[in-house]
Amino acid sequence: MKRSVFAFAAILVSAASVPAQAKDYPWCAVRGGMGEYSDCYYASLEQCKQAIIFSEHCTPNIFFNQPAPSTPKAAPKRRRLKGTN
Repeated sequence: MKRSVFAFAAILVSAASVPAQAKDYPWCAVRGGMGEYSDCYYASLEQCKQAIIFSEHCTPNIFFNQPAPSTPKAAPKRRRLKGTN
């Protein structure tokens, strides 16, 4: 019995030690009164506004990591052959 309890506990500890993949969202709902906290799970301002009530409000997530814009690569320059115009 002790062995099965130990094995079960070992499984729980190993499952809990795997970090969850965090997902950044650009909008936060600021909730609460005196113990105010941010709930940053909204992909758009409209989605956030639908989730808030009473005195809550939406604000941009200051910790949101936007993907870097892709920069177009410059086309390689063509070289002229000697003797041609």
